Amino acid sequence: MQQYRTDHTITKQPVDPQRVRAMPAQFGAVDRRLVYQKHIRRMSAEQIALYVFLQCVSDAQGLSFYSDERVCEELHFTHDELWEAREALVQDAFLLYRRPIYQLLNLPMPRE
Repeated sequence: MQQYRTDHTITKQPVDPQRVRAMPAQFGAVDRRLVYQKHIRRMSAEQIALYVFLQCVSDAQGLSFYSDERVCEELHFTHDELWEAREALVQDAFLLYRRPIYQLLNLPMPRE
């Protein structure tokens, strides 16, 4: 049962407390500023998919080395869709790419 406070703020409680997820040891998080600083509004669905995929598979330094073929297979992309999404993310300073290495960067400063 959700409980409401007098200021209309919802107190969050699990829908099913028996099924609350556990964080695995190698958990990759996506920075919430992607949404709160409105970066995601300027990204295509392909850019979002690629960025989140790279967040999931990169190491602590933000590095990963998936082949174009493997990324396309995992994300159901054509090679053109991958190239366009990757180039846009490079141009907008979300990542660097030098085949075969992807390097995720700190999120860029938000645009005004």
